[in-house]
Amino acid sequence: MDLTTSIIGAIIVALCITPLVMAHNKRKKRERKLLQSLVDNAASHSGRITNHDIWANTAIGIDAADNRLYFLRRKEAEEDVHQQVSLNDIRSVRINGGQNSGHTERIDIVLEHVNVPPVILEFYNEKQSLQINQELHLARKWHAIIDSQLKLVM
Repeated sequence: MDLTTSIIGAIIVALCITPLVMAHNKRKKRERKLLQSLVDNAASHSGRITNHDIWANTAIGIDAADNRLYFLRRKEAEEDVHQQVSLNDIRSVRINGGQNSGHTERIDIVLEHVNVPPVILEFYNEKQSLQINQELHLARKWHAIIDSQLKLVM
């Protein structure tokens, strides 16, 4: 009786853990592909990612030596959206959205240029994701990283 109960318990535990392990592995594989795409994009501009973050279907990285920011957003039915920004041309950076405690539709980092329209890096859009996870925290983190990089340039 004890051996049978132990075997059944082990099988139930294995059945419960297997989907979690598979989901974790799938997420890690997707993150590796996003990071590789970001690194490849930086390499195509003779850059090297020195700091990065990955969330949902988005990746951001910076080449601190070359003062360039790389951003990748993967959309299911569309091609990847790659953005590469020279921070030498940026006047200021700000976060758009997410400041109030109410309903948040979007969270963006806005990079203001001197003479051209701003570059908008979309961290969260409620039309593509129903729930805010870590996007606001990451937007604040990257705002600080970009701001400190801009201060080094000025």
